[in-house]
Amino acid sequence: MRFEVELLKEASEFIDKLDSNTRIKVLYNIKKSQEVQDVQLFKKLNEHVWEFRTRYNKKTIR
Repeated sequence: MRFEVELLKEASEFIDKLDSNTRIKVLYNIKKSQEVQDVQLFKKLNEHVWEFRTRYNKKTIR
């Protein structure tokens, strides 16, 4: 594992509200980002905050 992921309460609540398949894809991409470097999965917003990106079912989830 390259780094540890800590989600804000709001991010966890957002993920919990997603439909089951989308939630699975988002969580898979978060886990994948810890193992491989893929610039399409996340973007650094500042020193401590990263934005995860997932494309699923013609939607972009950030």
